[in-house]
Amino acid sequence: MFKSALPANCPPSEVEEQEKVLYRLVVLGDPVESFKNHVELFPENKDYLKQCRTHGISFFDNLKPFEDLLSKENNTGKAIAKVEIKKNHGVLTKKRSPKGHYTLWAYDHFDPATVNMEIVK
Repeated sequence: MFKSALPANCPPSEVEEQEKVLYRLVVLGDPVESFKNHVELFPENKDYLKQCRTHGISFFDNLKPFEDLLSKENNTGKAIAKVEIKKNHGVLTKKRSPKGHYTLWAYDHFDPATVNMEIVK
């Protein structure tokens, strides 16, 4: 059902399918790389396999958090995109964090190439 094998009790109970416009750092011209979670990005880190949040894809509902994220060396060359989350993409946390963070646990049929997004910065 989900893109990767998830640990127990993952995703958490406070999630639902939603239609929402959010922001994410993306790799220009590479939608597959743009929508990888930490488990996929860092397969050598076996601790990530046990953590629920690392199986999800991070988004924000505002641009403020990207000021710090863009300054990190591993984000060189990335851009901020406005992304349309659809109900068939997966389940999204119901409530935002204080900084506006959401996590999406993508369904196995999630296709990054079909995601509507627009580069904003």
